[in-house]
Amino acid sequence: MNPLKITETQIVRAIRERLSIFWNKVNKTDGCWTWKASKNGLGYGKFCIGHQKLELAHRVSWRIYNGEIPFQKLILHKCDNPSCVNPNHLFLGSHKDNSLDASYKRRMAFGLRNGMYTHPETRTTGERNAQAKLKWDGIKKIRKMVLSGKTYGFISEVFGVTTSCIGKIARKERWVE
Repeated sequence: MNPLKITETQIVRAIRERLSIFWNKVNKTDGCWTWKASKNGLGYGKFCIGHQKLELAHRVSWRIYNGEIPFQKLILHKCDNPSCVNPNHLFLGSHKDNSLDASYKRRMAFGLRNGMYTHPETRTTGERNAQAKLKWDGIKKIRKMVLSGKTYGFISEVFGVTTSCIGKIARKERWVE
């Protein structure tokens, strides 16, 4: 079995061979069945199947109870506990389903919960932004050109940015000191 090209059927077969090892790593309760062994940085259990093939434990649990996972489908948690492998807490979904589920359960940052608002010091604005086309000396020149009566269109051609960008800089909506 080539570890780089492993089919879904081979994964299911490899899981069946290591079934008792899998269940020894699970703490079963009336609610969540918690993964006790190795976890990734997000708290999802990790289980080795086949030859050096790591799989997420909740996906392994799904395969044990439901068989193969359809192409481009995810295994989602009803309980929102990443270390849970209880098949009754898992369901099949798409990336869109996962986003909608996270949004519905208020696990997505939006509005005032967004990191840009809760931790403004981490925002990469101005020269700290690697994508920025301008530097502070250019911003000062733009503002002087606006005050001297140059048009936004002329200034935008000189600096290689849009007229909208020039307007926001002139009104200090962007590049605020």
